[in-house]
Amino acid sequence: MTGFGAALRVEALKLRRSPVAWVAGLAVAALVPLASLGFLALARGAAGGPAAAKARAMVLGDGWVALLGLAAQLEAGLGLLAFGVVASWCVGREFTDGTIVGLFAQPVSRGAVAGAKAVVVSAWASLVSVAVTFLLILGGTLTGLPVPELGHVVRLLGLGLLTAATALPAGWAATYTRGYLGGIVATLATVIGTQFAVALGAVAWVPWAAPALWAGAAGPDVAAGVAPLQLALALLVGALGVWATCRAWARLQLGRS
Repeated sequence: MTGFGAALRVEALKLRRSPVAWVAGLAVAALVPLASLGFLALARGAAGGPAAAKARAMVLGDGWVALLGLAAQLEAGLGLLAFGVVASWCVGREFTDGTIVGLFAQPVSRGAVAGAKAVVVSAWASLVSVAVTFLLILGGTLTGLPVPELGHVVRLLGLGLLTAATALPAGWAATYTRGYLGGIVATLATVIGTQFAVALGAVAWVPWAAPALWAGAAGPDVAAGVAPLQLALALLVGALGVWATCRAWARLQLGRS
């Protein structure tokens, strides 16, 4: 087994046994479909009150367009937060627990270890995204919606994958601050900053907002206007985050770790 393969196996085992990954994954996989279906039922019902009014304001369109838009709004925030927390924990725990020192004595390079962490977190986030897509489609069909078009499925799954990519720079933030709390704070700041940027009109040119807008968070008209280049920026953010993390790990010094 190669050095990278060994690191990949170890990091996968760590993540599989991590309560942080299990709680975050189950939260996203359960809350996004349940909340989306709940908001849609509340918006379409005859009930009054502030909750129903809020739900009606969130619903754009009908049928799968409406449900997909709700899911996009929820997963854009909750998914980015959960993926960022896990990426921060996966990288930052080595500093917080003091295990980073032992990595200097391993035959596997620290850059390879950081790369393995990024691969494992990406694979975990992909599984969570698949679960969200499956459960939302199942819930929608059970509530009477027709079988969704392939385009709806692609957009929902793509939303999860692209959101996961934009969360990967949290690993660099955890490395820079020498602990997972720094990565978590950076993720929270990204979620809040994205909301402000979209409110000010930056729309899909914000890499963290483009996936949700493409998936229908602001309605089908806005989704149709999201360009491939804008979606590619989300992938670029993820790639730069992984590169920066691996580079920082490769340059770690024992006396400063």
